[in-house]
Amino acid sequence: IAIFRYQFLSIAPIALRTVVDRISDAFIVINEDYHIIDYNLTMDIIFNGLVTINRKINIGEVFENTCLMEDEDDLIKLINVAKTSSAPVIFSKHIQRDKFDKHFSIEITPIISNKNYLGTILLFRDITANIKNQAAMEEKQRILMEQERLASLGQLIGGIAHNLKTPIMSISGAVEG
Repeated sequence: IAIFRYQFLSIAPIALRTVVDRISDAFIVINEDYHIIDYNLTMDIIFNGLVTINRKINIGEVFENTCLMEDEDDLIKLINVAKTSSAPVIFSKHIQRDKFDKHFSIEITPIISNKNYLGTILLFRDITANIKNQAAMEEKQRILMEQERLASLGQLIGGIAHNLKTPIMSISGAVEG
């Protein structure tokens, strides 16, 4: 809306579409009736095989068989919260079904102009790699702590063995003599 109304970036619509499709985060723009107005190519690529995204389809129908629509239309409730509060709602969600297994940070931002609600932007940031890296770091930290614990235990046992060996060697020397 801002792009056309205020001639944002002075870019032709085709060039703008190319720029928007190259954004690494996926997004959907919906109207007040929860119908998809627009989305980018990244959305198609990320959710390929899980959902079919088309313009004019209700967002509830798109994510119907995913965990985003649990608990009595969870996504719709969050869209309404963002809409009524006029503030973004951000949450993380692990979407898993069949071979699809990704973690997302989802930001729901209402589009408001002159106190009029125009629609909502749903931004899907794929954080799967971050989650896996964090899990790997935690596992490595756990292994390092275990190695440190075992090294300390080895030093303790070595000290105890030395302390036991010293009097035993003295007694052994005296017995021999």
